[in-house]
Amino acid sequence: MWFTDAVEVPDEVVDALTNGRLVVFVGAGASVAPPSSLPLFDALASHVAEQAHRPSYDPTAYGGETPDAFLGRLEQEGVAVPRLVHERLSRTDSMPCTLHRAIVRMFASANRIRIVTTNFDPHLSTAAADEYPEPPQSYCAPAIPLGDDFTGIVNLHGCVDGRLQDLVVTSKDFGHAYLTNPWAAGFLRDVFTNYVTLFVGYSHNDVVMKYLALGLQPSSRRFGFLPEGDATGEMWDQLGIHRIDYPAGSDHGELTETRSEEHTSE
Repeated sequence: MWFTDAVEVPDEVVDALTNGRLVVFVGAGASVAPPSSLPLFDALASHVAEQAHRPSYDPTAYGGETPDAFLGRLEQEGVAVPRLVHERLSRTDSMPCTLHRAIVRMFASANRIRIVTTNFDPHLSTAAADEYPEPPQSYCAPAIPLGDDFTGIVNLHGCVDGRLQDLVVTSKDFGHAYLTNPWAAGFLRDVFTNYVTLFVGYSHNDVVMKYLALGLQPSSRRFGFLPEGDATGEMWDQLGIHRIDYPAGSDHGELTETRSEEHTSE
């Protein structure tokens, strides 16, 4: 795996990958490019509202309501939020994109893959199954492994292949996963304590980052991609996430490119 020449990746990230100590966190930005063509969280919230014949999500309304709070309000009003989310994200015309395939190819073999995604789509698992004769184990929350010693692909907020009630989409769902019955926070605590982590497909104001922050450990080593010159990424600095800048105007699909490389399969 090679990152594009325009992106300078710290040696610590490269060394962690080589030594089997890197976990890649994949967010919604990784599934935007065709042929995945899936929405970011705010657009997903607007889609749910449209299907329920309600006004679209407006981040300036209700004192700056976040998408998870908006979806939670719709659910309280009787909207079948999990079902509508599932219908949008499980469309058969959505398939893995170049970035999904590049991410799974980062690792030397299928049994060394350590990927955590907050996305609901199965594209990383599909890409891994296409790449390796014996693909890595995939987990769908809340049935996930311990975070201090795992391999495979972990769908931290549930997946469209799992149960609708297990999708973490509303503020209430996030509260259960990170506060009330904090299985997600506990998993993250162990991951951030034991591994170097790399965020791909998250923006500076991604609502998911607010919840991920609850599991961050001050002494852990965390890195993430952000557009060059994005001053509002100061939030990441405050969280202790080391920014890796990429050219402004690029989408997440342009972060990596794959070239011929020997890798072993199980």
